[in-house]
Amino acid sequence: MGALALAETGNQDVERVHAALVLMAEGSAERLWKAVELSALDWRDVLMNGGMAYGDWPEVLDREFGPVS
Repeated sequence: MGALALAETGNQDVERVHAALVLMAEGSAERLWKAVELSALDWRDVLMNGGMAYGDWPEVLDREFGPVS
């Protein structure tokens, strides 16, 4: 999705920030764009609001999207 390409990721793993954006959006394109706008202000807020802010983010990623096979 084009919105993800516009997201500010700071020095974080792109997959981590993109996952947080998708989780924040909860299936809504409008919420996704708002999350992308938030990333421009402070990408750390995206990680917090998307549940990906802590060291367990790889486990959260697997739990929410399934493990990579």
